[in-house]
Amino acid sequence: MKKKARLYCFLLILILHSTSVFSQNTFPTSGNVGIGTNSPLAKLHVANGELLLQNTEGTAAYPILWLKNITGDRRLRFDYNSMLAEGDHMYIGSRNGYNIIINNESAGNVGIGTASPFAKLQADLIGTNSGYVGGFTTDQNGIFIGSTSSNPSDILLRVNYGLTGRQNGSGGNTAFSVQGNGNVGIGTASPGYKLTVAGDAYTSGQLITEMNSPEGGAVTLINNSKTGQGANCWKLYNMTGTYGDALCFWKYHANGTNGGPQLQLFDNGTSHFNGDLTLSGNQVNYGNMSIGTTASQKNLSVNGNITTRKIKVTQIGWPDYVFDSSYQLPSLSHVETFIKENKHLPEVPSAAEVKKEGLDLGENQAILLKKIEELTLYIIGQNKQISQQNKKIESMEKQIAALQANHPGTDNH
Repeated sequence: MKKKARLYCFLLILILHSTSVFSQNTFPTSGNVGIGTNSPLAKLHVANGELLLQNTEGTAAYPILWLKNITGDRRLRFDYNSMLAEGDHMYIGSRNGYNIIINNESAGNVGIGTASPFAKLQADLIGTNSGYVGGFTTDQNGIFIGSTSSNPSDILLRVNYGLTGRQNGSGGNTAFSVQGNGNVGIGTASPGYKLTVAGDAYTSGQLITEMNSPEGGAVTLINNSKTGQGANCWKLYNMTGTYGDALCFWKYHANGTNGGPQLQLFDNGTSHFNGDLTLSGNQVNYGNMSIGTTASQKNLSVNGNITTRKIKVTQIGWPDYVFDSSYQLPSLSHVETFIKENKHLPEVPSAAEVKKEGLDLGENQAILLKKIEELTLYIIGQNKQISQQNKKIESMEKQIAALQANHPGTDNH
């Protein structure tokens, strides 16, 4: 009997011991619990130490820490999983999915809205027009902002490649791009200059080009439809040095030859035009103009022929004074002597003078008119003399006729 009592006591002790080992602690619904502190400030207050949460159940992802609302929905959950293919992750999510996933692999990727980030930071939105921030699969060394949907608008920033903005993903049109060499393209993925615009451009301010060289800054106009000797390229330069201080229009042929300057507007106000000039208008003002020559000392210098339907010359000093009664008309003997000595009329320029100095059309017309008026006076004077002589001849003929009538036998000889 004593042996049975001892056995029962031993079994009771084992049962109580096992119950104490596998029992779970519970606390009242009210009051705070403090570990390392006698005055806990929350339901669980751990002071002056670390808090370790460990869960070893199963092989799937399991929560380490859950924060729930009153209905039991998970509003914040920290998970740890070393058994799945994605490796060690920390998830911060809601009941319906994860919003932030921190990948603890050697890559150290962080995902927002995705469980498998392949970039240091990848943020995926939700919806058909979603987008994400992170390394694109074909451009790992960069930042991708955009979407993988069928109609996205992307911005891709890549190391050694620059910045690219695209519509409709990699198969669409490039909106803009910044290359690694510093070239910027709008509407093109391969800008060949610091700024390349594939389309129209508008500015409400100034367009400034600056270059510290004899050629200076330039504006280039290209038309590739021109071929051969056609000027498919025109450049407007602000030149100096051996080119002269001038605004110059240069042309370049489609076959690669240089057509040189065609129009030069010099800083001193003079101009040089290489080739034909057609003016449509009624005024050309300010400064001298030359055609066929660069040495213009007059308002208009023409080295060549002029064909025109009409020329009007305004001239003062028109020789109406020749017909004034006070005008001293040179005698014909004086004119004859002058012609014999000089081989030209008085006041009329000689051939040598015209060759050297040219001919003033207005002045020459006035001189010629003066000579015509003088000639008219000479003719009038001679006509008077002829009339007087005719009268004398007529009177003498009458006298002869009377003498013959009075002396019938007189011979007419």
